[in-house]
Amino acid sequence: MNLHGLEGDAVLFDCDGVLVDSEPLSWMAWSTTMAAHGAVLDEGRYRALIGGTEAMVAARFGPEVGADPESLEREARRAFDGMVGGAKAYEDALDLVDRLEAANVPIAVATNGLRWRLDSLLTAVRLERLLPNSVTADEVAHPKPAPDLYEKASRIVGVAPDRCLVIEDSPTGVAAAAAAGCRVIAVDRGMFERSQLLGAEVIVDRV
Repeated sequence: MNLHGLEGDAVLFDCDGVLVDSEPLSWMAWSTTMAAHGAVLDEGRYRALIGGTEAMVAARFGPEVGADPESLEREARRAFDGMVGGAKAYEDALDLVDRLEAANVPIAVATNGLRWRLDSLLTAVRLERLLPNSVTADEVAHPKPAPDLYEKASRIVGVAPDRCLVIEDSPTGVAAAAAAGCRVIAVDRGMFERSQLLGAEVIVDRV
């Protein structure tokens, strides 16, 4: 299989920013949570944390509002749960998934989100069929930018990492996929400077 000039036998997708346009929902959830503690979270400050885990975000903002990070994360989860019905899949990603499935190309999803979050998002955008071949940050020892998620995803599909094509949208994710030995395609969704995605072999505007 050839995708954007790269040869591979399987495709591993990140979720947020690649399959699902979920970062605006995450920002709103965290903004709502911070507002409940009397703090303002502008989009610029949130963007700096995109690609990390929810625990990382909570650890960053908990001390700022004098809240226990685990409690703050639970509040943000409740806020996100109330918004997830508004999640939208990217049309180019849906088209690619359909084409890969039609060609019997193995697919997996590897995300720095937690299991509850991935299940909610993929169900909301009617991609729950991808859940059996997925791995989340709470299912590996180390999240992105460590290689663990993509190493496990490659085992799930039964394809060696160097034959897996990874589609990512964040510098953290690109670093994780490269560390796992995968070939990396970065999709520029406008959340990062293009120069931040140069660790990928190919940068595209659409998957």
